[in-house]
Amino acid sequence: IVVNSTIAGNLLLNGIEITSVEPGSVVPLDNIEEGTYELIIAGKETWEENVLVLGDQITNVTVGTTAGAISKAEPPAEEKKSSPDKDNVYTDHRDMTEYPIMNFGSRIWMTENLSYTFPGEAYCYDNNTSDCDIYGRLYPWEAAQQACPDGWHLPSDEDWKELEIFIGMKGKTTKKIGLRGKTEGSILKDASQGLWRSAGQNNLANGFNALPGGYSLSDSKFTEKDKSAFFWTSTEYNEQKAYYRKLDDSKGGIHRFYNNKNRGYSVRCVRD
Repeated sequence: IVVNSTIAGNLLLNGIEITSVEPGSVVPLDNIEEGTYELIIAGKETWEENVLVLGDQITNVTVGTTAGAISKAEPPAEEKKSSPDKDNVYTDHRDMTEYPIMNFGSRIWMTENLSYTFPGEAYCYDNNTSDCDIYGRLYPWEAAQQACPDGWHLPSDEDWKELEIFIGMKGKTTKKIGLRGKTEGSILKDASQGLWRSAGQNNLANGFNALPGGYSLSDSKFTEKDKSAFFWTSTEYNEQKAYYRKLDDSKGGIHRFYNNKNRGYSVRCVRD
């Protein structure tokens, strides 16, 4: 990252003073890992901006003033190194878990269930940690709303409709309640691990990779593992219920329905 300053003051990164700058200063910030950073130049004038660093991409999140600029630091050609997998994996720096990611239409999705141990409520199926390694964690809706890392969010009902259209479902069909489509659910399943009892098909390279992780009724009651996959959306139906998606072992379509928010379903995160 390079900070181009047009004012004089002290440059702070997440509240830590890095250096003093003058108008025209160009300050490189080396070895910046992925994450969200607060950048401030404080002097007679103040410039402030938050940036989201994702690999070699920089996104302006919020802008205080426009007295400075952020750009990507380009190393000399001989120092550049190719990282073919960098754009296909996101590292959650809260626990350093890596998630494969993929673009479905205009959205980038994690293609594994979230497994972050969210403070509060997040369960492994049957409270067995080895199930978390395979299926990720199960989150009640309120926890699911906050579980995704910075720069990502729990997909809305509309995000899911966009995904469904991308894999071939008709737009008017996505609006229906209940089981919709014929093969779209099979396309989202990962049949390679043999966990779905009926064969799924995965027509998307490095696809959605859904596994039948079941759900929780409480922290001590779990059901439907190896039969179904359940995914929360961020969209409420009413104060007690929210929309979800379900893939069934014996069905090729995708269920769209709503249920009690206290149930523990899987979470897929979508980039903001």
